[in-house]
Amino acid sequence: MANINKKTIFPPKLETGDEIRVIAPSSSAGFLSSEIKSVCISNLNKLGINVSFGNNIYVSDILDSTSVSQKLEDIYDAFSNPKIKGIIAIRGGYNSNTILDDIDWTIITKNPKIFCGFSDITVLCNAIYAKTGLVTYHTPNFSTFGQKKYISYSLDYFKKCLFNGNVYEINSSKYWSQDEWWSNQEHRKLEPNNGIKIINKGTSKIIEGLTLGGNLSSLNLLQGTKYMPDLRKSVLFLEDDDLVDAKIFERYIESLIQQKSFDGIKALLLGRFQRGSMITIKQLETIFKTKKQLQNVCIMANLDFGHTDPQISFPIGGKARIEIVNNIPKITITSH
Repeated sequence: MANINKKTIFPPKLETGDEIRVIAPSSSAGFLSSEIKSVCISNLNKLGINVSFGNNIYVSDILDSTSVSQKLEDIYDAFSNPKIKGIIAIRGGYNSNTILDDIDWTIITKNPKIFCGFSDITVLCNAIYAKTGLVTYHTPNFSTFGQKKYISYSLDYFKKCLFNGNVYEINSSKYWSQDEWWSNQEHRKLEPNNGIKIINKGTSKIIEGLTLGGNLSSLNLLQGTKYMPDLRKSVLFLEDDDLVDAKIFERYIESLIQQKSFDGIKALLLGRFQRGSMITIKQLETIFKTKKQLQNVCIMANLDFGHTDPQISFPIGGKARIEIVNNIPKITITSH
């Protein structure tokens, strides 16, 4: 457990004309077609961002990944290069935790800048914050921006989070999808969004706390290590993919609850589950009713982040405020 005494460092925000570097600290970029890559660049260009790429992102071994030394080379180059103002992961995957013991953390602390991504990148976002105090960001990965249609919501929140320090509210999207958009960009399958679901109101009328979390399976890889952030007084954002069903989700949550720093979390916000997980609101209500440590904690589900689209962006190490008025939740990112 780390970051008990670390000073919080907010990186400079992006500005029009800035350059963002794409790296592959988890799985490699070999899956990315030239067409989708072009769409990704175009969508980020619309925000005024120029894009460059790490030298090793296409290197792919038997585990569909680059070596530890190659990952670190691209990370160090991105943080050390003064022309680079932000760093984004090309995708998630499985093994970003393999580099933690080899990172020279002073390179990051001496060159604070935006670092973002999601899924397996949860490991690095939370570890960087825990070890250095640098606020990182849970955002779509670079490859997520390869969508030709229905990307405006994700782009809007990416801009709200990374381009200025203004307070912003998390509002639900009108539609969501988990279709294989990369195989058919023109015929997307959208589903109506039923909005945020309140599982437990909690006992506080106004909740304020530190924003942490991301992918639950990935965050749990940090348990018992010096890279796990202190969860006390946190608004914990959690999501997972369709490899996790209700039974697996419950044991993952229980494992997190058993962490020493879990006692005293302020709220639990769950990202939308994929259809393949078969997790229902009723199952979540049943699971959380059995957790005595969470009886006074505000719990909400079906937020727009995780392994469906579109996605909000939020800080790891920032602050959030939650109110529930007439059973309507209001979630605001107040510091990022």
